Amino acid sequence: QPVAPDRETQVVLDGGQMRLGFPAGSVYELLFPQAELFRPAGTEHLVSAGIGYELGPAATSFDRKVEVALRYSTTVEKPEKLGIYRLSDKGKYHFVDNQLYLPQRRVGARVRQFSRYALMADEKPPAVGRLEPASGAVVGRRPRLAAWVEDRGAGIGKEEDVVMELDGKRLISEYDPDGRTVEHQIEEDLAPGKHRLVVRVRDNSGNEAAARSDFVVK
Repeated sequence: QPVAPDRETQVVLDGGQMRLGFPAGSVYELLFPQAELFRPAGTEHLVSAGIGYELGPAATSFDRKVEVALRYSTTVEKPEKLGIYRLSDKGKYHFVDNQLYLPQRRVGARVRQFSRYALMADEKPPAVGRLEPASGAVVGRRPRLAAWVEDRGAGIGKEEDVVMELDGKRLISEYDPDGRTVEHQIEEDLAPGKHRLVVRVRDNSGNEAAARSDFVVK
């Protein structure tokens, strides 16, 4: 099915298992999309939903994002955990998006180029640890408040999905995705006595985790 540069086009492949949505002006010249089915293997952090496509012509890029939508099976119990992932040449999955269309049983993602895309499920919560101060620690009036956070499945999408609370009050924190840390800089002395630090994290699939530390300011 041809896609022309000047018109919006919907392409249906593999009996409706895959749909491609091309907005007008997305392609540079007349394009004939291709798709080759492959069976993605699961990983320690991701479960395969059994469907993946290598789209071609290989490495075709677009001026405007194109929607890739994959249809999931009726046996899927938690469609909200599904996402479309790009499979790199090194065999690693990278989360793209998880726009859910429940009536059509589809998951969509907007992409800039053709590659290998697979439908995977992330049902594991993020990891949270190494809270500072550590639980039981006795510290000064302005301790460093920090934690290590990581998610190897869908990943952590937004800074707002990493929350720090001190004694029940939300803090303005800074999340460093490369360093996998979240931190808050204390600007006023904390009152002497017991305090509780809580760190909550949500990943792109809605999985949540939390950790806490009870420490004492001297």
